[in-house]
Amino acid sequence: LGRIMPPPAAAPDDAVPIRAAATVMLVRDAPSGGALEVLLVRRNLNSDFVGGAYVFPGGAVDPLDGGAEAEALCEGRSDAEASALLGVPAGGLAYWVAVVRETFEEAGLLLARRREGPPLLGGDPAEEARFVAERAAVNDRTRRFLDLCRDEQLLLSVGEVHYFAHRSEEHT
Repeated sequence: LGRIMPPPAAAPDDAVPIRAAATVMLVRDAPSGGALEVLLVRRNLNSDFVGGAYVFPGGAVDPLDGGAEAEALCEGRSDAEASALLGVPAGGLAYWVAVVRETFEEAGLLLARRREGPPLLGGDPAEEARFVAERAAVNDRTRRFLDLCRDEQLLLSVGEVHYFAHRSEEHT
């Protein structure tokens, strides 16, 4: 998990405002061993910013990524723990929820598990088709990510996402 934080100093009048954002690097051991595999997604060619570039999944932290509703759907890290890691008084867990949401939106990977029952997306074609449709609805903003998680009785695996670094950049 990486995050972009607003700079502590006042920005010049012509500066572009910095928004809270989070990026995730998904890394795993290669099946052949010895090497690592890293997930990158390709930005839409028509994007205003670096269209066609390969990037790590991530994006803006939505105000709905935080709060009690989000924390109730998270496993492995509380808002207090996330906030302490990021050095903020509160609201740190929203960065973790944002990367889980963005990874689902951009890459179709859902870093979550069911509260009870069979493994999530365990090979059931009907369930996989339903989640493809749910992903499209989340991307179209006709379905809230947290509503999907609540309705499907999912716990977001935020404890499996580890904080790596942060940076701030000003653009004028």
